[in-house]
Amino acid sequence: MNPILFKIYDQPIYTYGFSVMCAVFLLYFFVQLRAPKAGLKRTVYSIIFLPTFLGMLLGGKILYVLLFQYSQNPILNLSSNRGFTVNGGLIVAILVIMICLRLLKEPFFPYLDHIARYGGLSYFTQRFFGCFYGYGCCFGKIINHTSLLTVPYLRNNPDGIIPPAIIYADRLTGIENTVVWVYPTQIFHAVLGLIMYLIPNLYKPKNILPGERSLLVLATFAFGRFFIEFSTCDSGRKTIFEGRLLADQLFFLIMAGIMASILIVIRIRAIKKNL
Repeated sequence: MNPILFKIYDQPIYTYGFSVMCAVFLLYFFVQLRAPKAGLKRTVYSIIFLPTFLGMLLGGKILYVLLFQYSQNPILNLSSNRGFTVNGGLIVAILVIMICLRLLKEPFFPYLDHIARYGGLSYFTQRFFGCFYGYGCCFGKIINHTSLLTVPYLRNNPDGIIPPAIIYADRLTGIENTVVWVYPTQIFHAVLGLIMYLIPNLYKPKNILPGERSLLVLATFAFGRFFIEFSTCDSGRKTIFEGRLLADQLFFLIMAGIMASILIVIRIRAIKKNL
């Protein structure tokens, strides 16, 4: 695991940032490649790509500051190069896509459904290579023993950058830890990404409805995130219900319930219509 992937003229290229870029362009590549087969226009995706990408970055940054750093000077933290949440990026990206397609007078759900088919691969790439391989900040809960479900974080690495899990353990124990064992939540996220890819591509009812694949992927994402957060370290994160749940978990639970409910309603209506 290495937080710095390589250097260009002594300028470090961080694994996390590079993986985000790769994940975005991987998604764009597959969406463009398969668009004609889905009866969609490649030019539409070319037009909405840049505003969607910028909206994703802005949304992820704003939500990160609101959740973790608002009291520390929000304006300054918005301009820093640290901190990003997938939740904020996802919400704003979908809103930007909706606005752009409305301006282009193109249908929203067919284009979003096509993106949803490959979103899981993008999520897998970012989580595995950026968060796991790059010593990301979303590390799992620290435990005091090794098992098949734990991975080590080492203080010493080739780049001399101390992983966030080690810094957190030092703060908890008051001593310098050379290694800590944590749940590999980043791998759990990567597995969720593969599930998000397989479900919409294996789900092939006779009469699939517009928006059905998107809702299915979003519900899977939200349910998966809700359960994964139980193994995630809650350092600096807001908790609710006397510390039993993270605030993120409530958000994902509500999101999953809404997506699943809409999905069930439109499917029931379609069945009744065909009776």
